[in-house]
Amino acid sequence: SPVPAARRSARPAPAEAEPYIGLRPYSERERTLFFGRDEDAVRLRNKIFADQITVLYAPSGVGKTSLLKTLVVPDLRAQDAVVVYFDDWREQSTAPLKAAIQAAGAAEGAPTSPEPGASLVQVAEMVVKAAERPLILVLDQFETFLILHAWHLDPLRSELAALVRSNVDAHVVLALREEFLAPLDVFRDRISTLFRSTYRLLPLIGEGAEKAIVRPAEMFDGSYDPLLLKALLEDLRISSRFEADPAAGHGGGVDLPFLQIVCQRL
Repeated sequence: SPVPAARRSARPAPAEAEPYIGLRPYSERERTLFFGRDEDAVRLRNKIFADQITVLYAPSGVGKTSLLKTLVVPDLRAQDAVVVYFDDWREQSTAPLKAAIQAAGAAEGAPTSPEPGASLVQVAEMVVKAAERPLILVLDQFETFLILHAWHLDPLRSELAALVRSNVDAHVVLALREEFLAPLDVFRDRISTLFRSTYRLLPLIGEGAEKAIVRPAEMFDGSYDPLLLKALLEDLRISSRFEADPAAGHGGGVDLPFLQIVCQRL
């Protein structure tokens, strides 16, 4: 079991107060606690650079947001891209997204001053030209937009389509729960390549699941008995609702929300 706090000889940075964070998504500052998704991050990053729009989808609770925030977004920035992570879909207007793009450009030393009413393409183009680097828009929790604005998809739908069709060096990632893939299809009449580049994030299995349990504990000078680890992996297996689909490829993946709860309690 994890070593008691009094016996821990070295703790990570103050931002990482505990080895397991609970039910919320990991943040970028908690990257050192996030394990088991390195291969997913590499594959997704390659897809993003290879196409103008990529759809990332997964069952709820698998860890899309954690993957994006801890590995994908920092890795894209390390590849010399201007990256905008955006998940605020309260407004139907595209103004908040445009403001986020401008702010990202300014943070990268490429401030811009678009004309009032400038389109998404115009704002993106100004940032790309000023920064002399590609722009990547990571639009997370996109199912929220589909829920809140199901009857008012424009102007976002039209402006995203224009951006994807443009010559601007910009790439878009739409991240959403997989049950919203069907509602997302309403974007395909404007973006014919919508589903050309997709990535389905599966539950953690095998060595990745073991790392998600053991490595955070090790960072706090803790450890897990092999028998306890084996029992945890068995107890945390995804329920039969996933395994009912033999083609899904989950292969006994673990339930990450329960993993966090159980390991946090231990």
